[in-house]
Amino acid sequence: MRSISHASLSVFPKEEFIRNGENGMLMDFFDGDALVDTACTLLEDRMPAARLGAAARQTAVEQYDLATVCLPRQLAWLDEVVCA
Repeated sequence: MRSISHASLSVFPKEEFIRNGENGMLMDFFDGDALVDTACTLLEDRMPAARLGAAARQTAVEQYDLATVCLPRQLAWLDEVVCA
């Protein structure tokens, strides 16, 4: 499977799950030059892009996977609400 890295503008709620330089790249919302520079850097050097992409996928699976994280939390919440 091909890994895709993530470059994003730094706005809430993205900062909640994208850690700059670890699992993605964040830049100021109004800094178009930074977005272009970051995109070019990731396109020119695939090793950091692959590393960021793999870390982004790991973050998504660990924190947001439907079957293992989100659905069990929602079901527990519903059980708590219904049984309260």
